[in-house]
Amino acid sequence: MELSDDEEPWIKGDAEIYTLVTGFGQDGKLRVDPVDMPYLDNERTVYRPNPWPTR
Repeated sequence: MELSDDEEPWIKGDAEIYTLVTGFGQDGKLRVDPVDMPYLDNERTVYRPNPWPTR
């Protein structure tokens, strides 16, 4: 995942980055849940998931 332009003025601090996750709830109805991603805060940075531990 790459954050290329957060459009947040530096004077306001880090941008609020979030994603929307869709699916079905326990009741079978459609759900849309926002997920806050505070660790994505540097422009022009590629973020990668942690690799599986090696044994």
